[in-house]
Amino acid sequence: MATLGFKPERSTLILSTGADFILDLVPENDSWWPEGTVSHIDLLNTAGSVIDTWTPAAVSEGVITYIVDADDADLIPDKSKFRLYIAYSEEEPQLDYLRYYGQVARKD
Repeated sequence: MATLGFKPERSTLILSTGADFILDLVPENDSWWPEGTVSHIDLLNTAGSVIDTWTPAAVSEGVITYIVDADDADLIPDKSKFRLYIAYSEEEPQLDYLRYYGQVARKD
């Protein structure tokens, strides 16, 4: 049977009390992020409601950088869910790709 659509990668987002969350996403296969690329991470409670949305500190053709202060990251409970989206254009309609999804694991 053929698989249709983009298959996101299941992952774990690790947070630790008192530590900033820092993530650098680099494009695969020695490529680059197209001009206008945007991204965000939705954090959801176990019922599936969005409890916070994080946006990158910087986006360039070589890296999408997330820096979330510990004061904000500490508010996210263990076993929350997350979804990391990347959109390759700021033009309408914007097509958001779910790139990573999974669960938050607190390492405290």
